[in-house]
Amino acid sequence: MLPPNPFDPPRPAARPTRHRRRTFRRRRRSPIAVAAALAVFGVLVLLGLGSGADPGPGTGSIASGTRPVAVAARELPAGTVLVADDLTWRALPADAVGPNALTDDGDQKDGPLGRVVTTAIDAGEVVSRRRLAPEGVHGLAALVPKGSVAVAVARDEHTPPLERGQRVNVLTTAGLDPTVPALGTESDGAPIEAQRVAKNALVVDVGEDRVLIAVHDDESGTVAAAVLDGAVVLALAGS
Repeated sequence: MLPPNPFDPPRPAARPTRHRRRTFRRRRRSPIAVAAALAVFGVLVLLGLGSGADPGPGTGSIASGTRPVAVAARELPAGTVLVADDLTWRALPADAVGPNALTDDGDQKDGPLGRVVTTAIDAGEVVSRRRLAPEGVHGLAALVPKGSVAVAVARDEHTPPLERGQRVNVLTTAGLDPTVPALGTESDGAPIEAQRVAKNALVVDVGEDRVLIAVHDDESGTVAAAVLDGAVVLALAGS
């Protein structure tokens, strides 16, 4: 190796090498923000499953194993003609939906709207087809059960306060049938001269001077005869 030439210009000193370290800063996330994000995620999951949501008619099953059913949005008295605001649709487990529950399976020609409620439905109660008149039947005729006929009975001082949907027994003191047992006996042991000619008749309508009741077909003749004789008393029946 040759010795350095004293006449050569001096070489610049080498710069020291700096090692730069890449640093990664971790952002600390607030526990409150994390909890809020998880809560929002949980709500979205529940909505996606249709839990308690109103799927609306015709949407089919919201999640596996559920069926949308019609639920009364408010109390629906007998005689109510259903409109959209009367119902809400709720997804329920399929195995909890009864065979008569009103669903959106397309088995209704025109849906439930316009149909008449025959028996009062409480708010939040699943609407049953048995509580609705057949499609196309309106007015008081819609409130008369199948297999029954409506009979008008005059109101007098003996008629108890009645409301639509209640049940009454029809009593008469005219044309007594000797084969029918008496309702009871007087204090002196004499039989009460009255007989029941209809049981649990449905009160269809209450007017100022008459009560319209629905009686079974096989009772209608006897009830009509008693009404014509003017010897009918309506007795409010217990539930």
